[in-house]
Amino acid sequence: MARDITTVEGRSIVTWLEARANQRIDRGECWDAAELGIQSVGAARPGSQLYVWGRAVQSTAVQLGDILQFTNFKMRITQTDKSWVETGFGLPRHTAIVSYLNTDGSVDVLHQNYDNVRSVQLFEWVYLRSGTYGSEKVAVSGTFACYRPRKP
Repeated sequence: MARDITTVEGRSIVTWLEARANQRIDRGECWDAAELGIQSVGAARPGSQLYVWGRAVQSTAVQLGDILQFTNFKMRITQTDKSWVETGFGLPRHTAIVSYLNTDGSVDVLHQNYDNVRSVQLFEWVYLRSGTYGSEKVAVSGTFACYRPRKP
């Protein structure tokens, strides 16, 4: 019977990916990093659906090694002086692995094939919800799903 990966196995996925920082995994597609990352602990996608990585979990319960599947996701961060920066994931789709849980509720992710870089990179401070974080106002749009990898 299939079971969710443990927190230790989730950390092992992150460690496996961190060891490959700035290296291309397989074809360099975003999903290649997730696929081989979960396989490194004996986990597997639950079926043939391309963008389903395990058991769906709430974003408030996300842990290291979980997979985020973004669809047309944008994050706009506005400073108190009204300057802003906008970042998008998944136009239309992008896959990333949670590598760190920040105290403000944002996450850091490891991913590849972002901004035409086909190697494993770290992206810090991904806000999954709109809100005010310190002096920054964050507005998110689009969607994402959180998946907990499972071992068959």
